[in-house]
Formats: sequence, C-alpha cells, structure tokens
Amino acid sequence: MNIVRKDIRKEQDGGSCIEEDLNVLSLWPEVSPSPFCVEDKSNQDPTASVRVIHDLSYPDAISVNAVTGKSNIPPAEYEHCGVIAKQILHQSDLHPDTNVEILVGGVTLALRHLSIHSEYVHMLSDRLELDNALVIDHSAFFGCDIVIETDTSNNIVCVLERAAQPVLVHRFFSRELDHAARFLLDHANNFEINYRKLLARGLAVRAWGASWESSSGTDAGSRPIHIHFRIDSTSAVAWQNEMASRNPRTQVIIRLLGYWKVTYGFRFSSSHVAGAEDIIDDFGSRLTDPSHHFLLSKLTHGWSHVSPPIDSAGLEQI
Repeated sequence: MNIVRKDIRKEQDGGSCIEEDLNVLSLWPEVSPSPFCVEDKSNQDPTASVRVIHDLSYPDAISVNAVTGKSNIPPAEYEHCGVIAKQILHQSDLHPDTNVEILVGGVTLALRHLSIHSEYVHMLSDRLELDNALVIDHSAFFGCDIVIETDTSNNIVCVLERAAQPVLVHRFFSRELDHAARFLLDHANNFEINYRKLLARGLAVRAWGASWESSSGTDAGSRPIHIHFRIDSTSAVAWQNEMASRNPRTQVIIRLLGYWKVTYGFRFSSSHVAGAEDIIDDFGSRLTDPSHHFLLSKLTHGWSHVSPPIDSAGLEQI
C-alpha cells in the first residue's frame, strides 16, 4: 500500500491528479471511482516499484469500459518501428535546415501528451479506502497550452519553449553571483539552487506573460491558459505545485506567480524531468564553457534569443 501511496504522491506533485476526501462523493454523484490495480514492472523489485493503473472494467455492467460507446472508437493500427525512421527522413526532407528531434522516455512520458477532456475526468477516478481518499486524474500536464523547460547553474539561468522557439538566458549580475558564491560558503542568504530554479520560472513569466496572454486567443471567463514547467528538481517542482516554501526569496516568487495567475488568467503546473532529457537548457545554463555555448547555438539555430527585462532583485521589487 505504501508503494501505491508513493506513486500517487509523485503524480500529485507533478500536477497529474488531485486528491480529495472521499466524503466529497456525496457532493459529486457523477464521479464514478474505479479501483486501483497494481502491475509488477519487469526486472523491478515489486516491494519498491510498481505500476499503478485504473481497473476500468470494474464493477461489471457499470464500469467505464462497460458504458463506453465503442462504435466511435477507431480500430488500432499497429505499425513496424520502421515507420518512425520514415517519418524522421520525411521531416528532414521537408525541413532540411532544422534538426529533427525524437521524444525519448518511457510510456508515462509519452502519455503525458494525450489529453483527457475536462468533461470526462470524473470517469478516471479511484478510491483509497484506507486513507478515505478520492484520487482524480485530470488534464494537468495533458492538454497544457505552453511547455517551458528551465535549468539553472551558479551563474546562469536558461529558459526555453520548444514550440515557439524562444530562448531566455540570464547571466547573473555581480550581486547575484556574490549571493550564489556566499551561499556555497554556507552563508544563510537563501540563494540556494532550488530558489534559482524557481527564479527561472519567474523570469520567464515576467518576460513572456503578456505575449502568452495576447496570443492565446482565450476569451475572458474561459478556461485559464495552462503553463507547464519542466524542471530537474523534485523540490522545486513541489514548491511551485504546492505554492509554499520556507525560503523567503522563494516566497516572493510564489506570490508573484499567484499574482500573474490572476492578472493573466494563467494556470501553472510543474513536473520533474530527468537530467538526461534536460539537454538544451542544460547547455544554456553552462554557457561559461565554450563547448556548451557552441552546442546551444547549434541546437537553437533560428530561435529567438532574449535576455529578461529584469533580474532577481527587480522581481523582488515588483
């Protein structure tokens, strides 16, 4: 049971589900929870790692599978993996001056790009009887409007959006470099790495927030614009998703994110990304190395490179 709780907590921290008191079912009669099902992962210790899934075939006659209209479901087509190679070559022919990139990762990463319609999330819920909890999967990462990737070092912040292809690089000013150096020497100035990772998000929203709002095409009163951040720190992910931290500097960024949510009509979420997948922005945060500067320029050729209009001290003065 603890393994199941751990898996659900990971999804909750990543913004992929919400957890409510089971008693809310009396207020939400349309919610039809299914039981959790646990599958072993190949070559994994089942006491340490399992795959938690929905048992959508239970209960009989009224399960999600039972009431789903199958006439509108297109038949699955199974293709040889050579189709991927052909698609890569096809895209290379169409865009000879562009690097064709492949999204790598497990099934979980791929499924995050499949949208769950908001009108049907009530059908993808589960109950934890022992914890008196209701868990509802929703569209958090699924169907987000803008995906932002960030990385931070001791002297540089790099933020990028692959879809629109802007790159924001902020080289720390002397005061920020001094804060980072002093923190490494155990000075309690709160300029820690997880604050800097959240700072990257603050700089991104400050620089691009107005353009995201104007280009979204959403009307007043409609759904929020969903901005999703991918970051290689589970602590920074939790700080933003929970909108809470004991770090005074981080609290300023969190308050700003809350202000921008209301001002622009944004919805923020975050998920953890493995360092091996955090390639381009990782190069960007290490531009003091000439080889990384060259690789970033090559990987982002044709992208718009910008500097933030404000630094960390400027954010604190807003």
